[in-house]
Amino acid sequence: MRPEVKTLRKNVYDFINTDILKTIIPTPVLEIGPMCKEFTPIKEYFVDTKAWFNQKNIPYKTCDIYPESGCDIIDDVLNLEKHVAPESLGSIIALEVLEHTSKIWLLPDIFHKLLKPNGKIFISVPYHFYKHAPFPDFWRISDDGLKCLFGDKFDCSIRGCYERDKDGKIIDDRKPIDFTLVGIKKAQGNGGR
Repeated sequence: MRPEVKTLRKNVYDFINTDILKTIIPTPVLEIGPMCKEFTPIKEYFVDTKAWFNQKNIPYKTCDIYPESGCDIIDDVLNLEKHVAPESLGSIIALEVLEHTSKIWLLPDIFHKLLKPNGKIFISVPYHFYKHAPFPDFWRISDDGLKCLFGDKFDCSIRGCYERDKDGKIIDDRKPIDFTLVGIKKAQGNGGR
């Protein structure tokens, strides 16, 4: 297995467990493309978010384009407005999803419309990472790209993940493996439209 796979999966695992599940997030929650155990290359980094939210009685729904996913909404993320009322969601989770979305530039508006005031987005995207399934795999988005996409509509906190040596030092700071973003919806008059 390529070393960046373990680095990325561990970072997503930590992001879920630290930034999402261990914080108070606004509800209800919609997760787009939830993790599937059978497609997780390193099983120890699988997190069953659906079971976790259900156990806590937190309103939670899922969306995926593939019918076999068993998600609540079977459709492209770009069509969410057909299924979700405006300002009805507290949080949207999209982990390793944006790179598979054709018209990625539409997502900030869609997410902004569907979230309640002060709603949150939790996003992770690969960067220095190989092309992967499910295909198509359209994009690699840098931290600057995430700021450009989401910065007008969300107050964003973005972190990069890097491969590290045995002493924990970053091997090459020009090669982030992936980025995570936590964004809080801006008010209409504060950059949000």
